[in-house]
Amino acid sequence: MNEQNILDAINNLASETEKLRIEVSELKKLNAELKTQVYELKEYVSTLD
Repeated sequence: MNEQNILDAINNLASETEKLRIEVSELKKLNAELKTQVYELKEYVSTLD
């Protein structure tokens, strides 16, 4: 593997890592929204008893 190939591989890894960071951030937001919805649903269900 020559130096340019190594640099290209490093750049590709950096790019993929950034994409994964963005996906993780989006998943954390969705998880927070779901937790809120579950909490609200539990509150609603408790009023039905």
